[in-house]
Formats: sequence, C-alpha cells, structure tokens
Amino acid sequence: MADDVVKGRSDLYSEMRSVSQTDRDYGIYFDTKLPTSLYKNMVDRVIDYVFKTLSCFYEEEFVLCDDFLDRYKEEILNLPNRTKNGAFHPKRDNIVEYNALQKSVVEALQQSGILDSCLALQPCTIRVVSGAKNSVDHNRPLATTKLHSDAWASHVGDAIIAVPLTGDPTTTVEFFEPQGLTDDFFLPLKNYDDGLKKFKDKKLIGYARMGYLSVFDQACVHRTVLNDGGVRVSIDFGIIVDNEKSLFHDASKREKKHLENYRYEYLDKEVYRELGKSLFLLIEETLEESMIRYSNPKLENMKFYERAPIKIVENL
Repeated sequence: MADDVVKGRSDLYSEMRSVSQTDRDYGIYFDTKLPTSLYKNMVDRVIDYVFKTLSCFYEEEFVLCDDFLDRYKEEILNLPNRTKNGAFHPKRDNIVEYNALQKSVVEALQQSGILDSCLALQPCTIRVVSGAKNSVDHNRPLATTKLHSDAWASHVGDAIIAVPLTGDPTTTVEFFEPQGLTDDFFLPLKNYDDGLKKFKDKKLIGYARMGYLSVFDQACVHRTVLNDGGVRVSIDFGIIVDNEKSLFHDASKREKKHLENYRYEYLDKEVYRELGKSLFLLIEETLEESMIRYSNPKLENMKFYERAPIKIVENL
C-alpha cells in the first residue's frame, strides 16, 4: 500500500486527471499524449529558439537542417546561456523565439485542461542535455543525474510539468515512487545525496516519453538518465495546485535558500494565460553580457548560471 503522504499527494491531482485524458497514471506521476498539431508546434518553436541562440552567439553561418542538434552539438552545448544541468535560459537575443515557445506551452495546457487546475505556474525552462555519461559532473551536490525531488532544490510548487520535445529519446528521465517518507521529506537540501535518507525504499514507475506531457509531484523522486546517446531538448516548469493542501503554503513562508531566484518565480494562471498574446516575457541581459558575467572571478559558482530576472511587458 502506498504511504499516506504519497496517497495524499496523488489526490491533489484528481481534477487534473479527470480533464487531461491521462495515458499512464501512477498517482504522483502521470502523463498525457499531446495532440500531433500541438506537439509539432512546440517542437518547431523550440528548434527556432535553440537555432536563433546558436546563430546569434557565433560569428559563423549555420544551416537549419534535420540533424542540426548533432551537427552543431559542441557549439550548442557550449553556449553561455546553458547551465551545467542543461537549462538553456532565454536572453535578449532570443526572447522573441522564447515567447513564441511559451505561447505554445500555454495553448497545450489550455487544450489539455491542466491550466484551469493550477493556481500559478512558472515560465517554461528549456533544457538541452547531452546523453554522454562524461558530459556532467555526477558528483556535483545538485547534479540531476542523482535521484532527487525538486523540493530539495528549493522549489516551492507542488509538481513539475515536463515535455521531451526532440533529439535522442534515450537521454531521458526515470521516475520512482518513494516509500517510507520522513516527516521532513519536502525540505530543501544542499546535496541530493542527503535525500536518500528521506525514504526507505522506491519502485520504478516510468520514463519520460517524447511528445507526452508528464506531471510529477514533489513526492516523485527522479533522475536524468544518460546512456551515451545524443542531445535531447525538453521543457519543464513548476506548478502550484489550486488546493488548500498545496505545498506552496508552507514552502513560501520559509526563508529563501541558496539557489536561484527563478525557483520562487510563479505567475498567476490568469496572467499565464495571456503569455505570448497580450503579455510577453522580457529579459534584458544578452548572451554576450551573460558570458562576461560568468567570467567574473568574484562571483560565487552558484551565481554563474543564475537566470537573469524576467519582466512582464505588453510589447517586446
């Protein structure tokens, strides 16, 4: 029998399940297949976003071809807006393409019925992850190849929504249901290794799938899987469920921890609904400025890859 905590967390998404036509459902993790037209639009928009970033930063000509992720892999992986965990942050150079992608995300959430079940949501984060096992430092305290809950990384929401969009499907994420959770399971940690003491056992419940929108609660522990494959491009963002038992109510009262401010950045669903239509997200920092900032030896390592602040504007 599932732990009472896990069962309680699963119940938060009853309304969301009833409207989203789930394909796989394991309580604290479920997914739904995106309609072909929505999925294709999101893929096209994320390709535009990555390619625009590539073209803006390097002083050379690139060709947008079917295999551009493989052909220009090293150039893409070394762009200054990409973090060690693969987050591919928007900058002033690619903000138009970012907003077009964000608009497609809003459309997918509206058509699936998921948006109406949320109280607030984060702007989407694009991730460009290499499947090479030696592409990341697996010993980093918060390496996503370690088993973890996003609550341990100071996320104050209830769940993460993720969609693998294009690239190598073997560069994936695996999800587990933990058993025997401790009372402090959802508190932030400085090292994901410490989280292994927060539950007694686990069972595998699924993998992220291309073209499927996955919802996984903070009680669902997961990790990035690298099989020496190619590059995978995906999106993910946090959501707060419109429920009195939301984790947000306690988490928002805690002092902000050591991590990036964007983990605390949520937009009311009515504002979110207008993104890409009457409202737009703006970041002033350019790719060149971010590269200069990262080279500053006085900055703490954790601050090197912090996403620049987002503004909401009516025109770009």
